[in-house]
Amino acid sequence: MKSWFLRTGPSPVVYVVRMGLTSLVPSVAFAVVLLAILTPLGVPAHQMAPEFKGPSPPVLFIEVVLLSPIAETVAMSLGIMLISRLTKRPFVIAAVSAVVWAALHSAVALIWGLVILWPFFVFSCAYLAWRPQGWLKAVTMAACIHIFQNLLPGMLVFLS
Repeated sequence: MKSWFLRTGPSPVVYVVRMGLTSLVPSVAFAVVLLAILTPLGVPAHQMAPEFKGPSPPVLFIEVVLLSPIAETVAMSLGIMLISRLTKRPFVIAAVSAVVWAALHSAVALIWGLVILWPFFVFSCAYLAWRPQGWLKAVTMAACIHIFQNLLPGMLVFLS
């Protein structure tokens, strides 16, 4: 029996919603806890999350919700292909991929890397789950979950 992360049925839409919630809910809860702990300690806001700035709120929304998830997912797929040369164990591949992406995001805002560790594990598992059906299908499914994840922050950026 396949694990929760690698089970693609019953439909792509159900999978995206299921894995989107699997990604989003724990990461938001973790972010809220970190914020509650670190804010009173005086950790600067720029270390907790990136400052999203752009030419206009609609353009920034498109960048955060659509363009970044698609570009990062394509790049993630290339990293997973490289990691897959070292091991065939899907959860090891997903964990290494997530750590790499967390480190990259930490370079922008230290705490942000911790918050996105779990979502990138989920995105990586999604890519691996759908990869047997083709690279494009795998990238599309992982990107859709990534878009689901970024929708809430994208709306907050748009409204602020």
